[in-house]
Amino acid sequence: MGAVTVSDLQGWQLFSYLPQGDLVRLARIASQHQFRTGEVIWEEGQEAEAFWVLTRGQAKIYKVSPEAREQILRVAYAGESLGEAAALSGGPYPAHCQAMSRVTAIRFPAEAFAALLADSPQLAMNVIVALSHLLRQFTGLVDALALREVSARVAKYLLDLSVRSEGEWLVLETNKRALAARLGTVSETLSRTLRRLREQKIVDVDGPRIRVRKRGALERIAAGMKE
Repeated sequence: MGAVTVSDLQGWQLFSYLPQGDLVRLARIASQHQFRTGEVIWEEGQEAEAFWVLTRGQAKIYKVSPEAREQILRVAYAGESLGEAAALSGGPYPAHCQAMSRVTAIRFPAEAFAALLADSPQLAMNVIVALSHLLRQFTGLVDALALREVSARVAKYLLDLSVRSEGEWLVLETNKRALAARLGTVSETLSRTLRRLREQKIVDVDGPRIRVRKRGALERIAAGMKE
């Protein structure tokens, strides 16, 4: 556990446009933590006494079924917050959180953070925006899992990844097993789906790298249309 400075908080969306005094008070209540790949950040059912902001690495929030099948609800990256909904509403965390790489994260105790919210309209607005983005992500997840076939989920993921990526080749953000769990399937089905897209010359596949050759065809598959 380490101390947090104002410079550690600057540049992250959750703390944008905050006056210097607010940043100083946030730094005073925060602490910095390191997690190894695979290390648990919190477990489902654990009391949500704090939320986190990633400053390095990736972490997944996931549920495990009674049959031990994992469903990834969200993958968070540097600059994104984790657990704020549970921490600020009270009660336990509704899912597990685990580091997918070496992670550095800043911890904010829920009670102390809530006190700062009462005095900082800008911070309160930033939290509302963060929660709105989170709600939009989960709405998209429900739509994908409930209404789309696996091929459509994969196509939608590749289209979304292309928006976030630079260059001609996309790089999968996680290994295939984790990506399959995120898309509500298994790695074998994901591999078959990518192989079929490659055979149809819709994408090129080179290990974890993928190049979209026919964006229009991928968009039609994502919309549920057959190719």
